[in-house]
Amino acid sequence: MGACFYYQATTVYLGDDKMNVDNSTVIVNEGTAMQHHWDEAFGYLGVPVGYPDVQGDLYFWGKYKSKASLIGADVELVKALIEGREAINEKDYSTRDQARERVRSQWELVCVSSALHYLNEVKANLSDDALRNHMLSEAYAFVFSLQFNIERNISNADWQTVMDAFGDDLYQMNLSDIDQAIDVLANAYGLENEKNQF
Repeated sequence: MGACFYYQATTVYLGDDKMNVDNSTVIVNEGTAMQHHWDEAFGYLGVPVGYPDVQGDLYFWGKYKSKASLIGADVELVKALIEGREAINEKDYSTRDQARERVRSQWELVCVSSALHYLNEVKANLSDDALRNHMLSEAYAFVFSLQFNIERNISNADWQTVMDAFGDDLYQMNLSDIDQAIDVLANAYGLENEKNQF
C-alpha cells in the first residue's frame, strides 16, 4: 500500500509529469488525460465511486483513513481529492495545485496516524506476542510508507530514527523503543498532544 498505492497516488499521478498534460481532448469512459490521472490517484484511496455521497465497501487506504479521524485528515483527504477534480473540470490549475498539496499532506497524516494507532495498540498488548507483533508489523509498514510521498513532512533523519527503533527483530523491540518511535513521529507532525489518543 505504501510503495505502490501511496507512491503512485501522491508522487506519480499527482506529479507534474501526469498533471501537465492535455485537459481538452475527452476519451470515452476516461475523460481528459489530466482528469484520468487525477482519477487514478483517487482510485488508490480505495473508496467507492461517488464517495462520500455513495457509501460502500472500503479497501486498502480507505479502510485505514478512519485512523486519522481524530485530527480530521480522513475527511480533508477526500475533500481535497474532490475539490482538485472539480478544479480540473473548470481548468482552474491554481486550485488544482492547492488541492494536490492538501492531498499529499492529508494522506501523509492518515499514514502517520495509522502508525501511531498501532504503536499505541502495541503498548496495550506487550505481553501477547501474536497481537504485539501483528500490530508492530502494521506500524512498521505505515512508517516505511512515509518515505514514498514526494512532499513528505518528516525529515530523512527522523524517519530513519523511527525505522531504527523497530530494529531487526520485532521480538526485541521494547517499550522504550516504542515510546521513542511515537515521540519522534508526534514531534515531526505536531501531534504531541494527540500522540497517545490514536
